[in-house]
Amino acid sequence: MIFVMGANGQNGRMVIDELQKKQLVPIAGVRREETAKEFSDRGIASVVIDLINDRVEDIKAKLPENIEAIIFTAGAAQNRPQDAVWLDLDGAVKLMTAAKAKGIKHFIMESAAGAESRDTWSVFDIPIYYLAKYYAEEALIHSGLNYTVVRPAILTNETGTNHVGLIQGDNRVSRADVAAVMVQAVLDKELLNQRFDLYNGVIPITEVGVQLENIESRSTD
Repeated sequence: MIFVMGANGQNGRMVIDELQKKQLVPIAGVRREETAKEFSDRGIASVVIDLINDRVEDIKAKLPENIEAIIFTAGAAQNRPQDAVWLDLDGAVKLMTAAKAKGIKHFIMESAAGAESRDTWSVFDIPIYYLAKYYAEEALIHSGLNYTVVRPAILTNETGTNHVGLIQGDNRVSRADVAAVMVQAVLDKELLNQRFDLYNGVIPITEVGVQLENIESRSTD
């Protein structure tokens, strides 16, 4: 079973759909009871977690048993950037802490291209969002969990192509392809303990792990 935190967002819903396509069992993590009912009506198990107000102990108790991985797609709304520190950063860290205490092994995080460098934060409309993502990433890689951090570029609602880029060219990427890569991280051991940007491109999603290993090999030659 795969727990999707932020399942009611645009990206989260696509992750749920992609998991089902891959014959994996999703559990939807949502903030409101009425949203949980919507998923239940579709035959998808759901858990209500308030990442801002719930304590780590509450979150741990709510997480189901036998979760193989968490896919984290939650994030502050653009019209509420002040929530980024409490949701994208502190909420993510609380979920990581609860996951580790629960024995969950793999945490897959949606971050953002540009979050990895302080030098670029000021060029974005909402720099606090990138600050929050940066420190959430740092917390994750030092958490003791296996991790995968996917940093999409500008998100679009275009139809997925099942192909992506790992080097900046076209500074966009479809939500559908991001969702597919995050689900691929569940299946592909080569995506364990990797952090990477994601753009439109020509690399088949099933080969992203291999391409990342090739890039790492060239950088150490």
